[in-house]
Amino acid sequence: MSEMLRNTEKLQLVLLPGLDGTSLLFHPVLEALPLSVPVRAIRYSDKEKQSYNQMVKEVKAQLPSQPFVLVAESFGGYLAYLLSLDKSLPIEKVILVASFLTPPRIGLKAIVKMLPISLMFKLPLIRPLVKYFCFAQYYSDNLFDLLTKAVSHVKPNVLAKRVSLIFNLKPSQSISDVQTIVITANHDRLISRRTSKFLATRFDKVKIKNVDGPHFLLQTRPKKLAEVILHEMTEQVNLETQIT
Repeated sequence: MSEMLRNTEKLQLVLLPGLDGTSLLFHPVLEALPLSVPVRAIRYSDKEKQSYNQMVKEVKAQLPSQPFVLVAESFGGYLAYLLSLDKSLPIEKVILVASFLTPPRIGLKAIVKMLPISLMFKLPLIRPLVKYFCFAQYYSDNLFDLLTKAVSHVKPNVLAKRVSLIFNLKPSQSISDVQTIVITANHDRLISRRTSKFLATRFDKVKIKNVDGPHFLLQTRPKKLAEVILHEMTEQVNLETQIT
C-alpha cells in the first residue's frame, strides 16, 4: 500500500461533480482517500443558461497543467468526455462514475416536470424519492442532508437548466483515445444498462467495472470507490514507468 501511495503522488486527481456542481458531494470519498493524494475538486459556476461547451471552457480554466486523472460523476461525465477529446490537455486517464452521454431513464423526465426544481427539496415526498433513486438500501439521513445542502447552494433556475441539458443530450459520434474506466452501479435506478453500454462505445481504450450500489456510488460506497481510483492511478503510473 505504501508503494501505491508513493506512485499516486506523481499524478493529480481532478474531480468533476454531478448536477449540483458544488463539489460538496465529494466529501465522503475525499475522506476515504489518503491525504498524500493531491486532489483538485472542480466547481461549476452559477451562471444561467450555460451550454455544455461553455461549461467545458470554464472547467478547463481550473485544470492543472501537469498530468492528471479525471474522475467525473453522473452529469460531469459528459463534460469529462468532451475534455478527453481535447488533445491539449494532459489527461492520463478518465474515470467515469455512474455517468451518461445520452439521456437517462425516460420516466425521470415526467417526474421532473411534475416536481419543479424550485420546490423539489421542500416537499415531504422528496425524501422517499431520493432514497429510491439515489441511495437505495444505503440511504441515511446524513446522506440526504448532504445532498440537500449541495442543492441549496445552487439557484433553482441553474439546476433546471442543467436538467434540461441532460434530457436534450444527443449521441456523439466522436471517439476519445484517452484510457477510460467506466464504473457502473449494480442498482442504478437513474442510469440504464443500455445508457452505460453506449457510454463505453465512445472511448477507444475502455474498461468497465461494475460496483454493487446505487447511482450515488461516491457517497454510498466511498471506500470502495477510493480503492478503485487508487488502483487506476497506480496502474497508470506503473505502466509509464515500464515504458520509460
